[in-house]
Amino acid sequence: MCIRDSLTLIDEHMVILAEECGELTQACMKIVRRQYLDSKCRRELTEEIGDVLCLINKVIELNLVTRADVFERVNVKKEKLKKWSKLDDR
Repeated sequence: MCIRDSLTLIDEHMVILAEECGELTQACMKIVRRQYLDSKCRRELTEEIGDVLCLINKVIELNLVTRADVFERVNVKKEKLKKWSKLDDR
């Protein structure tokens, strides 16, 4: 029996989302290690961000979280970034 057959719909969403987040992490770290963003790295980064966003939308569609709650958290994170990072200095 394939382990995938025993996963619930929620389990499958969580597993795939986690895997996609891992792949996005790898794409980000590749850029950090190389210290530049060439067209191949840019394409890989774009693909992985798209994959993660797709799975986030699927989790929202499953009503595990709401879009409103996610965007509320986005705003909280933006405020933290202002305080603890240089990302909002521009």
